Amino acid sequence: MLIWIDGENKSETRKLIITTKRTEGASTSDDLVMYFADEVATQENVDSQISVKTVRYDKEQSLNDYQKQRARKNIGAGKPVESGTDISVENNKANIAITENITVAGLSDTYGCGLIKNGDTIPKGTSLSKILEMMLTKELMPAAATKPTISITKASVVSGLHEIGESVNVGTATISKTAGHFNNNGWASPAQPTAKFTWSGETMTSQLASGATGYVKQTGASIAQGTAKTVKGTNKVSITASANYSAPTNSPITNLGNTKTDAAYTWTASKASATSTIEWTGVYPCFTNLGKLGKLGTEPTVKLTLQTGATFNISVPSHNAGNNDFRFAYPDGWTISSFKVKSLDGKYYEFAADHNKNAGNLTKTIQGVSVTYHYLTVANGASDYQITLNKALNA
Repeated sequence: MLIWIDGENKSETRKLIITTKRTEGASTSDDLVMYFADEVATQENVDSQISVKTVRYDKEQSLNDYQKQRARKNIGAGKPVESGTDISVENNKANIAITENITVAGLSDTYGCGLIKNGDTIPKGTSLSKILEMMLTKELMPAAATKPTISITKASVVSGLHEIGESVNVGTATISKTAGHFNNNGWASPAQPTAKFTWSGETMTSQLASGATGYVKQTGASIAQGTAKTVKGTNKVSITASANYSAPTNSPITNLGNTKTDAAYTWTASKASATSTIEWTGVYPCFTNLGKLGKLGTEPTVKLTLQTGATFNISVPSHNAGNNDFRFAYPDGWTISSFKVKSLDGKYYEFAADHNKNAGNLTKTIQGVSVTYHYLTVANGASDYQITLNKALNA
């Protein structure tokens, strides 16, 4: 029976053979014989292999002094080989090995047999389990590496709707880096080593792209807070970023743990880049004369929520007594294209009664600037109105 016994130094692990030696003329074995396969040339009169897991060695005289010394080293540090010693052999350490070199022939030249190809020599001492592993294993190359990338992280950025002429804090930005990595190609273990590379030359630039005024261009490792003045429509600041990365100083591995340096599985030194924008929209506000608790006043001073759309739906209490008409003010450059009222069926229809879509002009101060407005007037009972301008407020 060939049994692998691990020594203190695994590089010196050797095959230990445990057999029984038959005494001449005897019908049963009476001696337990242990020897190293590479130190004993003959095995006359030995019985069949021993299949026990733990053998009590009681025949010390069966080993010469050198064999006993080597057995002590392989059995464990400080454990003497003497009468009464238990030698434990783990089942998963049992391994049968070939005793001669084998030259491979007769396989398909295209496919071979796993890792074995015609002309290969399987050396003497190779275990059968290793041969099976070679036959049933195919070496898989790693997948293409994932190169390092960067992105732009923004903070405290302006967005949404703002009044025309409003000064806004645009926002800050920094570079976020994502390391590159080697990739397995259909197997889970062994895992790829962490790619070792370095970053350098990180830089960012931010500048006005459209709309807004007053923003100062920035260039550096990060973007600091800056201000800009809002104009009608789209306001945009563009940000670009780049960073250099080196080639890895190490390499990916195959499913068998072999290193591969091919360009297809790693990367070369290059530059990563990213772009981003900060956008907001400038519009003029519209006004009504709906006061607190829905009461009507004479002047349209109540600012409506900013919107880009051209249509407003407004519920108005009774407004047909005295000067309490309903008024809706809109900026110069726009007109009212439709004025409807909700009917009992829940639908809106053009308002047929008296009303004036442009009853007069007003001057409003918007972000410190005087802007001309026009206003609609109508007197009616409590109503739900739908007012549509001729174009969107950001147009």
